[in-house]
Amino acid sequence: MKTAFPQRLPETLNDIIFNYILRTNLKPFVA
Repeated sequence: MKTAFPQRLPETLNDIIFNYILRTNLKPFVA
C-alpha cells in the first residue's frame, strides 16, 4: 500500500498520509 505514495516522501510522512486516507475514505464504508 505504501508503494502507492512517491518514494521521495519520508516514511513517517508517508504513514501519516496513509493513515489519514484510511480514516477519511474507509469511514463511510465501515459505517
